[in-house]
Amino acid sequence: MSHIDKIKAEFIFEFTSKEQWINKAQSWFEPYRSLSEKTICLDKNGLVLTCGKDFADAEIIQSYPVKVYRLIRVSNVVNYMVDDVFGDESQ
Repeated sequence: MSHIDKIKAEFIFEFTSKEQWINKAQSWFEPYRSLSEKTICLDKNGLVLTCGKDFADAEIIQSYPVKVYRLIRVSNVVNYMVDDVFGDESQ
């Protein structure tokens, strides 16, 4: 089995507990709900959380904090490069 050791992502926030996830997840994720934005949640062991059971189980195994990252897309990098070279001229 192969695995990935590294991905490009931007840290956006973290949950310190299941209780905080219950109280804040909906509002904190709201800005990232568009189809072009993808996020990933990782516990302190690097394991992925994708549903409520994962967040509950993370409390059981004491793997909080759970950090949330916005995945960096290739098109994001190209847009930054174009903006850096051409500034507002490209628009």
